[in-house]
Amino acid sequence: MSFSHFSTLLDAVARGQGVGLAWRHLVQDRLDDGTLIAPLTQCLAAPDRKHYLVYRRDSIRDANLLCLRDWLLEQTDYLRNGAPP
Repeated sequence: MSFSHFSTLLDAVARGQGVGLAWRHLVQDRLDDGTLIAPLTQCLAAPDRKHYLVYRRDSIRDANLLCLRDWLLEQTDYLRNGAPP
């Protein structure tokens, strides 16, 4: 099976229809409440994997975009350093 939406994948796994691969930060709540289990103890670290925020050049001064950019930077700093921003 393959799914075009991550939430559909998680719902199928929770119903016992198979297993799935997921990023821990996206399923931690379900692991904590027992809805899902991690059958393996190994974890894949992919430090070279990157995400980019891209936008049109003429929107560089848009207050909403700047707010989103600042929030994303704070969140990634939190994930990197393990402390609230």
